[in-house]
Amino acid sequence: MPRLNRSEINRINLTINKIVVKLGKNSVKFFKKNWRKGGQQDRTFKKWAALKSNTVRMKRRAGQDKGILRRTDRLLNSLKVLSASRNRVKIGTTTPYGQYHQNPNFAPSPPTRPFLYNSDDLNKENEKIINEQLLKLFKIVK
Repeated sequence: MPRLNRSEINRINLTINKIVVKLGKNSVKFFKKNWRKGGQQDRTFKKWAALKSNTVRMKRRAGQDKGILRRTDRLLNSLKVLSASRNRVKIGTTTPYGQYHQNPNFAPSPPTRPFLYNSDDLNKENEKIINEQLLKLFKIVK
């Protein structure tokens, strides 16, 4: 088996870093898109629990009827890649109240409306990104 030279190893390392960055950005984009739609995409789209009627009235009166978890968009806009390494991308939010919407174990808590979740659809998108980058790396044309 032929040995890789320093240049080839560097190219592989750069591609791995590029893949990690692309996966993180794609995942954030995926979650934000579905957040704006008000639910979760995983094979099918599942809407979050509806707001109570008094909450809907209050939001309309205040001119804040953009949707669920969208009053100021602070939480949505804080969603980002928190860290990335060669074998892991961590996506999350820096707002302390995000955990109350994400995790049902907090009491008292509003109905959970998870905005970060495991999705087969996202996994397929990310797998496609990985394959495209590896094909470019090894210059394999389909």
